[in-house]
Amino acid sequence: ILPAGHIYAFEQFLLPISTELTKVDVSSMEALSYTATEEEVLVQGNDFSVSFDMIKGQMNSWKIKSKELLQEALVPEFWRAPIDNDFGNNHHLRCKVWKDAGANASLATFDIKKVSDQEITLITVLEIPDLEGEKIAELNIAYSIFGSGDILVDYTFKALKSDLPEIPRIGMNLILPVEFDKLQYFGRGPDENYWDRKTGSAIGMYKSKVSDQYVPYLRPQENGNRTDVRWLILNNMQGQGIVVEGYPTIEFSALHNKWIDFESPERTDGREREGVEVVNRHTTDVKKQDLVALDIDYKQMGVGGDNSWGARTHSEYRLEGDEYRYSFRLRGFKTLENGLKLTRQKFR
Repeated sequence: ILPAGHIYAFEQFLLPISTELTKVDVSSMEALSYTATEEEVLVQGNDFSVSFDMIKGQMNSWKIKSKELLQEALVPEFWRAPIDNDFGNNHHLRCKVWKDAGANASLATFDIKKVSDQEITLITVLEIPDLEGEKIAELNIAYSIFGSGDILVDYTFKALKSDLPEIPRIGMNLILPVEFDKLQYFGRGPDENYWDRKTGSAIGMYKSKVSDQYVPYLRPQENGNRTDVRWLILNNMQGQGIVVEGYPTIEFSALHNKWIDFESPERTDGREREGVEVVNRHTTDVKKQDLVALDIDYKQMGVGGDNSWGARTHSEYRLEGDEYRYSFRLRGFKTLENGLKLTRQKFR
């Protein structure tokens, strides 16, 4: 017997009504300034600053007043910790060219454009190498910084070879201090969901702690993803934090561990293979880190599951295209009330 109030099935549909969002007036913003050396570009506005590494082409500092929001730089990411189904179809071997592709990317060009007194755009072009160091893809990331403190990130990926395997993830990752552990978002939830496993997750507004996003699979693996996300907020006890808004949507995960903490070297039954005993990892091997790892993705490939001993994720849920584009907005805030107001602004 089902209890009263139990949801047996549901459906969502778009109502033909909408509320006009507040259009941002760039001309009314405070003016920006910047300084550039051979190693760093520093953009400064009223009560905030953003710094870029000129050698790597990465945003490596983001401050509201003197409060540092980044523990580690905003970087491109193409990999996920293999899941059981990935191991079953040798995805971890077939697609390993993408495992360190983001970390091994090299900066080709870095341009600075002063659009106006209130807007400065920094454009980076990164070359993505294969395991032998040959260039296989190009990544163009433009960071438009506004006098309001908003940062609009425009990401364009282009494959340069035709025989590349599917990409596990198209996105970016940044590391926040562990204090930013309070999460709310507008997207699919409340539980984890993926490109091919999301119709049972309703779109809505959800709140949780970052620690509650972790799904402790017996064998550590990719976990905690959310799809069709319009915006998310991460804040600390004092109400300081960041807003991330997708144009129009993003996928994300926010966890107290990096993906490498969830990676097993191989799916194995414990027997020796090629003379080496590979021991399974378990939930007890995953230790909470003093950080918040935030993935801001265009998409992550689906999880498959027709079987776990060879079947691949269906083609319509794989990232096999030659070009991918997406955009998102970053903004720091001093109070949670202000952060929520930012989600009702219209930048694009």
